[in-house]
Amino acid sequence: MDNSVIFLDDQINIKVENPPKVIISILAFVMIILGILPIFGTIILILNQEGLHFVLLMIYIVFWGSGFYLLRVVLWNIYGQEILILERNRIIYIADYKLFKDGKKELEIDNLTSDIIAHPRNPKGKNKLLLKNNSSSLETVLDISKNEIEKIIEKINTCYNKS
Repeated sequence: MDNSVIFLDDQINIKVENPPKVIISILAFVMIILGILPIFGTIILILNQEGLHFVLLMIYIVFWGSGFYLLRVVLWNIYGQEILILERNRIIYIADYKLFKDGKKELEIDNLTSDIIAHPRNPKGKNKLLLKNNSSSLETVLDISKNEIEKIIEKINTCYNKS
């Protein structure tokens, strides 16, 4: 299955290709274990009357931080999409994880150019889109087919009346 591109009036959505359910299940299981283990450790320390230690705080930070990172990975692989919002004078990029959004970038359309970044080591022949102007650039994260990138570039050019 390929990453799908959805064209709306003033928006382009690039949805992530869903991985096998086994991988998502394993990641979700590890995420739950990372959330539960520090709680069990705290209960054991309290039952053994050893008191709470500073190391326990570090364990919570490491385990729950790792669990939060895995939550982001799971959400991205299930619901992830890149959103390009085509406004009047700029393009806004947002990475959408469904429960939260991240990676918001804005790119002015003055002197806007677009390129296709080919990845020679990618066996499926997938590419990335690069949009840039004089001062900044924006590169998509998801690999998509060259045909889909050309459609995105055509949509952007049509929206901003470029030839």
